[in-house]
Amino acid sequence: MKKLIFILFLSVLIFRGYAQRDWWDLAGNEIESKFQFLGSTNCEPLIFKTNNNERMRLLNDKSFLGIGTTDPFATLHLHFQVDTRPCEILNNMLSPRRLLQITTPETGSSFNNGFSITSLETKEVLFEQLEQANLSIKGPLGGFTIMPNGNMGVGQSIPQAKLDVSGSFKAQSAKIINNALIN
Repeated sequence: MKKLIFILFLSVLIFRGYAQRDWWDLAGNEIESKFQFLGSTNCEPLIFKTNNNERMRLLNDKSFLGIGTTDPFATLHLHFQVDTRPCEILNNMLSPRRLLQITTPETGSSFNNGFSITSLETKEVLFEQLEQANLSIKGPLGGFTIMPNGNMGVGQSIPQAKLDVSGSFKAQSAKIINNALIN
């Protein structure tokens, strides 16, 4: 009987040792302490891939996250990648190139919801409110608002004309000589 108890005790110890996981479970993990994390403990970046292509990289020496780039130059660096994966049918992804889309539960999460920043093939950048809502940029002492009807207000939250300015403004003409702007 003592041998049987010893074998059972030894089996429990061995099973418990093998039951501890050192991998990230694809169905999720329960974090048992603040010392557990997903990441690296050496001088290598954290890299995320799909279809064996690098998609995102978190640098090892600073809090720079690159999406679409292996060498990010900012806290968040977005770089449009033309996707050449054979497993996906591509719709003319060259024009336009949507770099960022921000949606909320109030706007919905489809392609035509929220706010986007898009890069065009002409190197132009388009900031776009995608639905019927005001687009406002505010500073500590005011800002401007563009309404869905095209009216723009400077210092006005509800502009009544194509350009509605509250306060003073300055306008002057300029000349261009040899590709240089001269006032």
